[in-house]
Amino acid sequence: MFIPQDKNMKIMLDSLRAMAIFALVFGCTGKSKVQLPEDAPEVQAQNLPNSQTPNSGAQQNAVLHSAASAATPSANTVAAPASGSTEGTAKGVTNTTAHPEMSTRVSGQVNSGKQGQASFRAAGHISKTTAQVGEKVKRGQVIATLDDTDAQLRLKLAVNQREQARITLEQARKDMQREEQLKKEGATTQANLERMNNALASAQIGFAQAEINLQQAQKFLADTRLTAAFDGVVSRRLKVEGEFVAVGAAVFEVASMSELEVSLRVPENLIKRVRPGH
Repeated sequence: MFIPQDKNMKIMLDSLRAMAIFALVFGCTGKSKVQLPEDAPEVQAQNLPNSQTPNSGAQQNAVLHSAASAATPSANTVAAPASGSTEGTAKGVTNTTAHPEMSTRVSGQVNSGKQGQASFRAAGHISKTTAQVGEKVKRGQVIATLDDTDAQLRLKLAVNQREQARITLEQARKDMQREEQLKKEGATTQANLERMNNALASAQIGFAQAEINLQQAQKFLADTRLTAAFDGVVSRRLKVEGEFVAVGAAVFEVASMSELEVSLRVPENLIKRVRPGH
């Protein structure tokens, strides 16, 4: 087929331009091999002198494909980690307008927002512990006990004293009722009536004091049992069985798992990149 001279000149110029673009792309990328698309059109030159014969159609296609690749960014472009980051992972971007994300490993510690020390309200020797480190405990659960021999004896004494005070009070009430009846009949004096009234008041005070002593004995016995103040996990054990503990001495440390705080150490070169919600 005959190609006019002006078309030959145009093809030659296009070929030279393509060669220049190919040389520029090859020099910047350093790639020695370019994969051509299967459907790339072929450009052929005919009726040209040997000195003006352009490169083959495959080379021209390679130039066109390389130039298009350099001009159009890929949809799966991956950005390198930011400068100064010691550890980073770049994630693929689904479009060319989104910014790639960077993840960096930092050291940190998970702490409980609610933690406290469990201690006895009474002094004594630890006779038994029922919780271990790492074990979950419920509020009010007994986790340790003291030797309660003295507490049991005090409670029995308080019970007996209360019973004695109750009997005395009942007798004083009966005496007062009898004395009031005698006074109505004129068989007793006013002084005897007042004396019986004072005895009844004293018996009432004695019974009230016995009630208080009983409550104190019950509390002293309850204080020999250490209970968890809230739901959580035993994080530390400070005392062992057989050891003497004073009032307020910590035996366990309990941490709540419902309120956790994460503390991270961020490098100085990444502090400005940290924002709420990251």
